[in-house]
Amino acid sequence: MIKTSYKEILPGVLEVDLPDYNNEIIGKVRKDLFSKKNLSWRIEPNFTVLYMHQYYLDARHDSFLEAGRELANLWVITKSLMEEEETDPWINADMFEDLEY
Repeated sequence: MIKTSYKEILPGVLEVDLPDYNNEIIGKVRKDLFSKKNLSWRIEPNFTVLYMHQYYLDARHDSFLEAGRELANLWVITKSLMEEEETDPWINADMFEDLEY
């Protein structure tokens, strides 16, 4: 589990950072006042979320801790996928380099 810390920036809005990663601010958790559940929380990442992980943004959580942990897990997943993409040899390959024009 990733260590997270929280800082209240507005009533019902907490900023989430990761102390083990140079206090990188990864996003916010916000109390959802208009949900059917009385007190539910949702995440707002400060990083690009891939389309296949959009369901993380739609999820509602019972506490800010649960929402913050989910945000941290999403950050780890996204970071690992982005690092994998950077090392993929086919990303910058020219498919037509062997063809003569």
